[in-house]
Amino acid sequence: MSWPDRLKRYPLFARLAATALAMAIACGLMFWGSVELENLFSADLARIERACGPAAQAPDRVCSVARALQKTWRDRQPIMLLLLSGCLVLAVAGALLLLSTARNVLIRRANAALALLAPRAVPPPGDEIERLVASLRDLAGRQAGFEAEARWLRHASGELLRAKTTALENLCRTSKLLGDNEISEMRVVSALGILEQTLQANTVGLRLTQTARVALSAPEILSTRTAPEILRETTAEPVAAEITARLLPARDKATTRSLLIPVRKGDLVVGMLAAELDALATMDDGQIQFAESFAHLIGIALCSVIRSHEQQRVALLEERSAIAGELHDSLAQSLAFMKIQVARLQHGLDTGAAPSTVIEAARELRDGLTSAYREVRELITAFRVQVGRGGIASALQDIVSEASDRSGLLVSLDNQLAGCRLGINEEFHLLQIVREAMTNTVRHADAERVHIELSYGQDHRVHLVIEDDGRGISVPASDDKHFGLSIMRERAHSLRGELALEPRESGGTRISLSFAPERMTPEPAARDDA
Repeated sequence: MSWPDRLKRYPLFARLAATALAMAIACGLMFWGSVELENLFSADLARIERACGPAAQAPDRVCSVARALQKTWRDRQPIMLLLLSGCLVLAVAGALLLLSTARNVLIRRANAALALLAPRAVPPPGDEIERLVASLRDLAGRQAGFEAEARWLRHASGELLRAKTTALENLCRTSKLLGDNEISEMRVVSALGILEQTLQANTVGLRLTQTARVALSAPEILSTRTAPEILRETTAEPVAAEITARLLPARDKATTRSLLIPVRKGDLVVGMLAAELDALATMDDGQIQFAESFAHLIGIALCSVIRSHEQQRVALLEERSAIAGELHDSLAQSLAFMKIQVARLQHGLDTGAAPSTVIEAARELRDGLTSAYREVRELITAFRVQVGRGGIASALQDIVSEASDRSGLLVSLDNQLAGCRLGINEEFHLLQIVREAMTNTVRHADAERVHIELSYGQDHRVHLVIEDDGRGISVPASDDKHFGLSIMRERAHSLRGELALEPRESGGTRISLSFAPERMTPEPAARDDA
């Protein structure tokens, strides 16, 4: 860069350089003027000295003063020249030092400071200090912007964290509210209130499918306030085509917009959620994700209700089928037998048959009535047996406690059916076989101890063993004489199992039952690993 360009780029340095140069020139001129003045004064003294020579006409008094002045000037002239030269040297050195310091401060350090700052597209006008001040002002502005942006980011991050924390807490509340098995219409509406609060919606509604309505015993649309307009307008069942949440735009002259979320579990659609929002309301990704998670929880809960309702329906059908089978195998056959005996009796009375024939028919009719009455009592006792929430283990314990309290027997129960999946019909027949065996032991065995063992073997069969220390069986039992044994064998046949009745070597009787349940149960080792 040439000196003119450099001086133009650094005007403050140029002004300082000009000032220093002017000071140096002024000192030089003063030195030159002093030298000229000294030479002039020396010339005047030389003329005075010539005038005071031998042929001079000047008075002695004047000449003596001139000679003294000339002598003084000659003595002081070197000192004056030395002082003037020193002043000139100091002035030039000061000017050079000033220029060097100004160059170091205004050019080098200013350029180094400006190099640390971001370059500007258009250099600011002014001298070096003004450019530095402008750059520092820009830096301060950017710093203030960065600090404001950092404060906003901290605030936004805090708001986002609080929003996510609130959403997570609301999901936990919804999960607790819907996690209970006893899900009702009121619980679902309360859960919808949580969604309304989180989304800050005007109202939230849920339109259920026919299956969900029947299982929940609820109306078609459940809502926190009034039903959303989009749910009132449509009457069709929710379809599986709705996969994710959709934010619908506001209609013409409408003050609200709607968020639609399908309620499903897998491919099973159980309803459609709709949140009615203000027309200018915005939804971020976090709110939409919360709505989808909420719909997923609602879907799981409703599917659980539907599955429980279906299980209750199947259990009711199985129970009715079991009752029908019991009535057909016992009471219906007895009534058919009595109908035949009544026909024989009526025929004998109409034809005047021998009294012995009529008496025999009447006796058989009486025996049939006695047998039917006994079977009715057995059926009443059998159908009073209920498998409650404790399952078959609790029902078995109730039978054991009842038999022990009623007869004073010492009854021990070893139940190893944990994890075995039995149908309601299988549980019913198994409990009745145990009850009938205990009844026979109390009536006929004259025993003191009874041991009941239930297990599920690796052959995927349920094994029941009932042993007592009574008098045992001396001859094979006949089904005609022992109705209880006949009933147990019929129940074993219903279970597609095998029933065996045999004496024990140490005395008493051993009843064993083995059958394969309809549902396959995992191996015991696999259950332990799980």
